[in-house]
Amino acid sequence: MDKDFEHSIIMHRTIDKKTFEEDNFKRSNIQNTHIQNCRFEKCDFSRSSLTNLRLTNCIFYGCKFLNVDLSFCKFANCIFKDCDFSLAEIENINFCKGIFSNIQFMSSRITNNIFIETSFTKIDLNGSTTKFNCFEDSVWTNSVFGNCTIDYNISIRSKFIETEMNLETLGSLWGIQEEDMENVCFLSLGRKINEDRKEIYSKYSQYLIKKRLCLEMFTFQVSLKRENIFKRLKELLNSLDERYADGQYLSPDELHYFYEILKAMRKESLLPLLVLKEILIFYKELTCKFSADDHYYETILLFYNNICLIYNSIVHELSSYQYNLLNDESNYQVKLIFKEKPKQDIVQSFNALYQYVYSISSIPNIQFVKDASGSYIVWLIMPLAALAAFNIGTLLLTGGVKHLIKLRASAEVLFSKKLPRKYYLDVYEKDDSEELAKSIISTLLAGKISSIPPTLCNLSSDGINAKNIKDISVEKKQSVLS
Repeated sequence: MDKDFEHSIIMHRTIDKKTFEEDNFKRSNIQNTHIQNCRFEKCDFSRSSLTNLRLTNCIFYGCKFLNVDLSFCKFANCIFKDCDFSLAEIENINFCKGIFSNIQFMSSRITNNIFIETSFTKIDLNGSTTKFNCFEDSVWTNSVFGNCTIDYNISIRSKFIETEMNLETLGSLWGIQEEDMENVCFLSLGRKINEDRKEIYSKYSQYLIKKRLCLEMFTFQVSLKRENIFKRLKELLNSLDERYADGQYLSPDELHYFYEILKAMRKESLLPLLVLKEILIFYKELTCKFSADDHYYETILLFYNNICLIYNSIVHELSSYQYNLLNDESNYQVKLIFKEKPKQDIVQSFNALYQYVYSISSIPNIQFVKDASGSYIVWLIMPLAALAAFNIGTLLLTGGVKHLIKLRASAEVLFSKKLPRKYYLDVYEKDDSEELAKSIISTLLAGKISSIPPTLCNLSSDGINAKNIKDISVEKKQSVLS
């Protein structure tokens, strides 16, 4: 086959189990093509347009992608080794279970991409723009995540090992935490910062305050430092109010980053509904201050409408509980598995949530049975209403827990081994009562965050939250452990 494909047009094809060595694809237009089980060795794709491709189990070794336009593609189980993506435009790509090793991204533009379970080793982003990307379950090793523009990215369970990183990343990479950074060296203006973490964080915080970078401060405090989200939300809204009053509007990019943060928190079940509600109120009031023919009005209205979708999804989750659970006197033995032992007393937390959700002073009869170490495990005997209050309260205050109990199904469905799983799901999904949703909107969400008891405000940071809870299950009804 002719090795010179320069200026080729390759469209609507399926290429399978082919090997290309030193082939010239310069200035080619490759679109709507499925490529699988192929190997490309020392091929040149410079100045080509690669659009809407589906690549599976492919290997690229020593290939050139100089000044390439790569967009709207999906790569699954693909390996890139010793490749050069300098000056490339890479956007709207899904990379899943990929490997990038010894790759140059110098002066490239990497935006709006998703990297899932992707490994990055010896990566150079020098001079690039890396923006609005999501790194999920991915690992950066021996790389330079710096000397470039890194703005408004999301990190979900991703790690950075033996990597140089721009200091500004701490405020523009939501999701990164201390345990995710192993032997990371911070850079400022291309130079290594030779100070301890505490001093670095202190100076960075002062810089954010001086520049009035309120979203970056929120990211730094809540994501990295895991500070109390209710306290930091109040500071964020105050800062936003001051900025808007001074005419320093959040840019469309900043609003988009804010939305991506809320999406990521919702995905990880770490977005308290009461926090989202306060943000909605703030922007609802803000829209009234702009004329409908103001261009910025359309910008904030789009942001408001987008976060309304997140809000509605959480309310829908809340509506899965019956509102008349207080009338159910049945006791259940509940097993809770935490990744780490919560700082707060669990029974006291259940009681506080019960009183908060049902707006009553009485407390349920909760019996502590025993606990076990390892992943911290605790068994409690309690009424179904107390368990529902725990689920509802944590969703309001911490963003949710992992519910394995469908509380609206009957006891027979919950515990009978004779009924098939399909019937269990059908019974749950077809029950569409709206009583609880209406009650929450009219009662629970009517209060201000300032009225929440301090013990409940601290649930997220004290370990009773979705990230720390591995499992909730009901074992035997009305039983006692030995």
